[in-house]
Amino acid sequence: MRRNIYIGISLVTSFLILANPAALFPHPVQELTKTEERTFDFNSGGRVQVVGDAGFIRVESWDKNEVFLRYTKRVWESRRREAERRLEDLQVEINDQPGQLSIRQIPEFKERNPNFFDLFDPDRWGHTRHSARIDFELRVPRQCHLSLESDEGDVTVRNIDGEVRIDSDEGNVEVENLAHGDVSVQTDEGEIECRNLQLDDGRLSLGSDEGTIRASDVTARAVWGETDEGGFVLLRINAGGGMLNSDEGDVELEATRFDEGTWSITTDEGDATLFIPANADAEVALESDKGGIRSDFPLNRVSDEHDRTERRTGRLGEGRGRLEISTDEGDISLRRR
Repeated sequence: MRRNIYIGISLVTSFLILANPAALFPHPVQELTKTEERTFDFNSGGRVQVVGDAGFIRVESWDKNEVFLRYTKRVWESRRREAERRLEDLQVEINDQPGQLSIRQIPEFKERNPNFFDLFDPDRWGHTRHSARIDFELRVPRQCHLSLESDEGDVTVRNIDGEVRIDSDEGNVEVENLAHGDVSVQTDEGEIECRNLQLDDGRLSLGSDEGTIRASDVTARAVWGETDEGGFVLLRINAGGGMLNSDEGDVELEATRFDEGTWSITTDEGDATLFIPANADAEVALESDKGGIRSDFPLNRVSDEHDRTERRTGRLGEGRGRLEISTDEGDISLRRR
């Protein structure tokens, strides 16, 4: 009985400490920042690489043959002396070569692995999920190539003519007004938003594990996308074909033309809705294992008395392109745009 009372008191005490740590640790958490700026001569057509950690990365173009870099180091600590020390420990490595500029945050040295008692040390709580980070802001020539990597920070890119590659773990990614090059965006738990991508012969590749992928007003040679729990919302897409694969998420695609190439769309539990022009020119094959199929276009129903799978096939126009949609438990809708 006494042992149970002690356990109860310990649990209540722990809860009160976590709910109001200031009662036990009187030092408030404070933010300390330091901003540095640099400018580099940089001709159009070169490549800029940025590797960050928890902070955001923002890149926009300007009409200069220069790269402007501003990075802000941020630290949250309960003791100012410790904050100042950690601020100086945050370092950025810059490698400036003809045609290529590399900017990389040097990972912090980890003294030891965290343990249970760190829950009671406010110096290890931080202001957010990280108690230190570096935010990067860049202005680059419009005609350049970008390679950006971030662990948990968001990435934003606007007004770039060239190849763009973005790799983020948990951060959201937003790209707008890109042209003339392949664009690849990969994130794990983040959302992806693309607007006004005029890639011509370039390819658009989008991948997210749990986040939703959205794109609008895209012209590309092909579009490739894959997501697990997230879905797709792709509007006003002008592409010669593509592949979209989702496990649990829904797929919505609005194609402004459909007269060449192959579109392949597959889902497990998600629904697939495709809007295509009335004058679409393609062979069509739709298949849903446990879901239903709806079509605004005349298609033939393929039935098998020993198989519950619903299938519909047909030819629109001369059948120059090809459309394949397959789902397990989801419904399929083929709508006239």
